[in-house]
Amino acid sequence: MLQVVEATGAGVGRHVRTLSEGLVEAGHEVVVAYAKPRADGAFREFVATGSERGPGTLRFVPIEAVRPVAPVSDARAVRQVLRILRREGPFDVVHGHSSKGGAIGRIAALLGRVPAVYTPHSMIVSSPDISRRKSLVYTAAERALGYGATAALIAVSQDEADFIRSLKVVSKGRLKVIPNALRPEDFAVFDRRRGVEREGPVVFGSTMRFSEQKAPQNLIEAFRRVRERLPKGSVRLEVAGDGELLPGCRRLVAKLDLEEEVSLPGWSSRVGDFLCRLDVFVVSSLYEGLSYSMMEAMAAGLPVVSTAVFGSGLVGEVEGNRVVEVGNVEELAGAMVGMCAGRSPDEALRELARVGERNHRFARENFDQRLATERTVGVYRELVRTSR
Repeated sequence: MLQVVEATGAGVGRHVRTLSEGLVEAGHEVVVAYAKPRADGAFREFVATGSERGPGTLRFVPIEAVRPVAPVSDARAVRQVLRILRREGPFDVVHGHSSKGGAIGRIAALLGRVPAVYTPHSMIVSSPDISRRKSLVYTAAERALGYGATAALIAVSQDEADFIRSLKVVSKGRLKVIPNALRPEDFAVFDRRRGVEREGPVVFGSTMRFSEQKAPQNLIEAFRRVRERLPKGSVRLEVAGDGELLPGCRRLVAKLDLEEEVSLPGWSSRVGDFLCRLDVFVVSSLYEGLSYSMMEAMAAGLPVVSTAVFGSGLVGEVEGNRVVEVGNVEELAGAMVGMCAGRSPDEALRELARVGERNHRFARENFDQRLATERTVGVYRELVRTSR
């Protein structure tokens, strides 16, 4: 299988890593064609160590893809993927991820006569901030590729699948739903957190790529309002991750005089250690497919406050979590306050722990990596069978 990805950071990169590892562990041969510019620390680590896994094989080939629409660069990337198909193949399936990787992969697969799978990881047209003109252009492009070059489209949540179906960008029979999944080690954080005695301020936090999609400024502003409504020293905010908006967010923290209560340490490979420091996980995104960071938090036994992005319906299924309107900073702040207001700090932490235990059980039942890999391989096998 050939996986094609330009958006190599955050959730998309995490999905490609988890899927590729699952395929290799199941004995399949995988090549990952990836763009370097947006690779975060976790994806770079994956490239450095991923080929050591077995019993299948895993190889990496860099391509020169960029995020913006750039006809010359995009054509070059398509040629590079075609070259991979010819030199590294034969391949049974090409699987493109996110908008740019999906377009490059599907066009190359069409030219190379290989079945193409596409996982959007939340189409950009689902963003509430996109203009009508851009929405029409992107939808037309998705529709052209969906009907002309897509053997299967995999949505990572039912919410996302329903939205894609409403756009009519692919025939109904080709739309599949396979939720994101977690690796076994992601669940081990729960036991580590249970061994940590919670005291002091309630710590809100998140892991994210600091980008417009994740709306980190909204989270910082919401926390400012939380701090004003609760006793001094009773809450903290810690957000781990890197990205283009991180420097500006650090300046915003200083401007709002929040430096004593807010920590933005940057990217860390020790996500489990970071989650052990938190009491409540917050998702402030404007749009998602199904947030990996939210899934990790639930597996770690953290209560969740999330905006109503795709996949947040899973959060709402567990009593004690809270889901708020996308982009509504006041509602986000109110939900955060509601997680700890009206109780003593000790009472609040005990109740948060109970919510976290329910989240952990839910995650174990719904985010299994082996099942997700088996279902994806099932899609691949069906395409191979019908393409012969």
